[in-house]
Order: sequence, then C-alpha cells, then structure tokens
Amino acid sequence: MTPPTGTVDLWSLRAGPGNVAAARRAESVLDASEARRAESLAPPAARDTYLVAHVRLRQILGRRLGLAPAEVGFTREECPRCGGRHGRPALATGTGVHFSLSHTGDRVLIAVAGAPVGVDVEAVGRKPRPGLLRRLHPEERAAVSALPPGRRDEAVLACWVRKEAYLKGTGAGLADGLERTYVGTGPGFGRPEPRPAALGDWWLTAVPVPPGHVGALALRLPTGLSPLPIRIRLRP
Repeated sequence: MTPPTGTVDLWSLRAGPGNVAAARRAESVLDASEARRAESLAPPAARDTYLVAHVRLRQILGRRLGLAPAEVGFTREECPRCGGRHGRPALATGTGVHFSLSHTGDRVLIAVAGAPVGVDVEAVGRKPRPGLLRRLHPEERAAVSALPPGRRDEAVLACWVRKEAYLKGTGAGLADGLERTYVGTGPGFGRPEPRPAALGDWWLTAVPVPPGHVGALALRLPTGLSPLPIRIRLRP
C-alpha cells in the first residue's frame, strides 16, 4: 500500500547482533550486484550494515508489492541534469511507491512514500570533511560563519544531511554540486528559516533518529498543494 500524500513511512534500524544475524540468513535475496558490493566491503562491520540495509529494504518493498524479496527489481531513473541512467534508484515496475536508503556506522534509515523521497543520516561528532564549508551555498557559508566557533561543525553537518537528502530525492546526487542549491541548516541555529524558494515542490524536515545522530528527509509534494507538515510514521 502506498502511503498517503505528505506521509512517509520510516524505518530506523541498528545493525546490531539480532538484525545482522537475520540479514545473514536472508542475504540470498540480494541480486548479483548487491552481493558483489557486500562482499567487497571492509571492515566486516561495514558489510554487516550493508546487508541489514539492503535485505531489509527488499523485505519492506516486497511486502508493499506482494512479491518475494528476491523478486523486487530495481532500476535507475534518468539524471535530471544530463539524462543518463544514473539518477535516483527506483523500482523497476511503475508502482507509485518511492523509497530512499541511508546508513552510517551501524545506523540504517529507510523511507517509503507515495512521491519521490530522499533521506540521510549521519553520526553527530563526525568531523566534517576538510573544505566542506567552502563547498556550500554562499548563504549557507555565511550563516555557518556567523555562528560561534563551537557550533559551526554541528551546523555544517546539519546542512550536509539536508542537502544530501534533497539531492538523493531529486536524483541529481552530490555530483550536482553542493553550492548550487540552498537548503540551509534548518531550525536550531537561529530563527527558523523560510522554505527555500529554489526547492520548488520539495519539502525538508528533520527525522527522529537515536541520540548521537542527525537525520533529514526531503519529500516532493504535488504542484499546487498547500503547505502541510510532512507526517512521518515510524515503523518497527
């Protein structure tokens, strides 16, 4: 069943012993490319998180589609910039079900919606990559630079997860350039920001994640739909 307009179903998982054991028992549901990717990962913890994320994604989508997890087929949509087939991951059959997947460390987020969606999660305390601030939109750089020095890394990370969620949702990806689109740092770094006009029909919101993490979600709403809160349904 497709979630209603403006609603996203969200699974927040930890690649702990129970979930890892279950994913290992079911890893035969992965296709050849997924299996190769899992096998190539090191250290073992990275492989375990990948297995939990991708096996669970197949199980969730299989239930939505009435298919066995191994029967769920994936494709890539066209890149919105160049038209190449390396855009947003999507279901191979046009079902109206959209999804997004993110993982960091042992934490996994999976989002399923009735419209294009992007999600990202990162660990708090992770030092932003050197030079990342210089690659943000000029207004974002100015907002971060105006903060006390002790809050700047936190603000860069908050901006990063919002930007990655949005670019994953559109399918443009990070190759589109972090400086092109303004998404801001979100609430918590001064007065709340207005919705960035450059995002068109896309809406951004924070998502509930465990302590020590920060997450964001981007959802495209139908053109002309009145502003409404994005409803997030947490799933077991």
